Amino acid sequence: MCVALLATAGLASCSVPGVALAAATPAASNQLLSPLAGPIHGMGLIPTTPAKPSVTALARLRRAAVSLPSSVSLTQYAQPVGNQGEVGSCAAWSSDYGAIGYWENKQGIAGGGLEPMYTYSQVDGGQDNGSSIEGNLQIAQEQGVDTQSDYWQGNFDWKDTPTTAERAHAVNWKLTGYHDLAIEPGGSSTVTQRAIETTLAEGTPVVIGIPVYENFFYIGSPEEGFYARASGPLEGYHAIVALGYDSRGLVIENSWGTGWGASGYAKLSWSFINQYVFDAVAVGPLVSGQPVASAAPVLSGTAAEGQTLSASTGTWSPAPTAYAYQWQRSANPSSGWVAIAGASSPAYVPVAADASQYLRVLVTATRSGQSGAAVSAALGPVASGAPVSKTAPSISGTAARGSTLSASPGTWTPAGTSYAYQWQRSANGGSTWTKIAGATAATYTLAVADEKDQIDVVVSATNSHGSAAAQSAAVGPVKSSPPAVSAAPSVSGTARVGSSLSATSGVWSGAGNSYSYQWQHSSGTWSNIAGATGSTYRLASGDSRDTVRVVVTASNPDGSAQAQSAATVSVAS
Repeated sequence: MCVALLATAGLASCSVPGVALAAATPAASNQLLSPLAGPIHGMGLIPTTPAKPSVTALARLRRAAVSLPSSVSLTQYAQPVGNQGEVGSCAAWSSDYGAIGYWENKQGIAGGGLEPMYTYSQVDGGQDNGSSIEGNLQIAQEQGVDTQSDYWQGNFDWKDTPTTAERAHAVNWKLTGYHDLAIEPGGSSTVTQRAIETTLAEGTPVVIGIPVYENFFYIGSPEEGFYARASGPLEGYHAIVALGYDSRGLVIENSWGTGWGASGYAKLSWSFINQYVFDAVAVGPLVSGQPVASAAPVLSGTAAEGQTLSASTGTWSPAPTAYAYQWQRSANPSSGWVAIAGASSPAYVPVAADASQYLRVLVTATRSGQSGAAVSAALGPVASGAPVSKTAPSISGTAARGSTLSASPGTWTPAGTSYAYQWQRSANGGSTWTKIAGATAATYTLAVADEKDQIDVVVSATNSHGSAAAQSAAVGPVKSSPPAVSAAPSVSGTARVGSSLSATSGVWSGAGNSYSYQWQHSSGTWSNIAGATGSTYRLASGDSRDTVRVVVTASNPDGSAQAQSAATVSVAS
């Protein structure tokens, strides 16, 4: 990088090719500042040999000089003093930030400071070898320049070139043009001075190229940072933006921060300017008349895979005749935006690659061949398109053996297209759960093995993007369900030998009951009638004058119980 360093590296990339400036400068030197010399300042201008002014250009300057004002100041539209740090990006700072930034303020074009690294990273191919003034301005004219607020790489990253999204955003700050001024370094010529004065008097900033000698680093605030003459060894070459003049010299804004010169400014004597300036470029205004967004595009919809997002155009003036859309994604909502291939319509459906990312849309509005761009606020992070449980599954039913439990799948966003169930039991209060073999329906009938355990259900929701599972709250512990009579058995029929009696089992609680019968007769003591074990009984002669009843035994896996009917009247013979 072309900087004045407190180190021992050379400045070969900053030396003058051939003898381009031999007549205008002392011998070029790669000598560096000593450790006591002062702060580190980046330079980085690649010097050029000026063309000899034409006769026509000289005549025009002589005519213009007659009516030049004695002083001019364009500083009311200047950007705040910037700082290029140790990067060799002076040509980009003076062109993009300084000169074009001046027009941004004068023309009332919003955006804030423009980003020098936008052009410098491109003109130097991701290297920090310095650049020319014209190289940066050519990119600014062809592409525009992105803003510092949008350019995530920052002010010092010369390796990472602009993203597709940053290039699209840069079109809002496109340069109309620039041209080299007629200059004549060295000797007693004032051509350079008159060319610069004439351009500044027209309200146009000028970017100049100068050699930097050691004493230039120490310009202070006295006399508005006045710099009369060069002294000390040559340290490199530097670009700065000129924003005014008076009889003593040229007012420049540097890119070395406010600690240099008079709060970042200096006034270079006309003798210095006429002898040493080897490049001077008039920088024209920004393109205007393109649609400008007064309200950014707005995204609507749910930030989830498979869910459609829609973009509004935003509000523009003058009214565009066409809009183009480019959806972008980033892992960081404030930087690192990358265009999504093929996502160029007002609607976009997030895919798997968007999961956990943020999305926004870049809208380019066009009118009469001029275009402007605006981006929406970021939306996200994008949720996976697989179902996500919003309300847990639930269980209804009685937690007792033999009862049927029913599962509700709960609510899911995005919704599942199918749901699977797995019932589970726990014998330790829910600490661990065991799958119940075969229990994979939305309902489950409690079995003996479930008694004293808790029961829950796991619901798995699936759609085209994936699946997810959610667990219900537990029910239980599961109670046993032994038989218990609530209405006694009854006997019907005529109490006469030869007639048949019929028995009902009575009414019982309990799950899975089975019933057995035992008929009895009594002439004072009840005794079982041998073989009389069905639900009907044909009275025999041995029953004459006895009373008869039936005993019903109810049985299930949890136990058994008995109940007897009321006795009949005495059996007639």
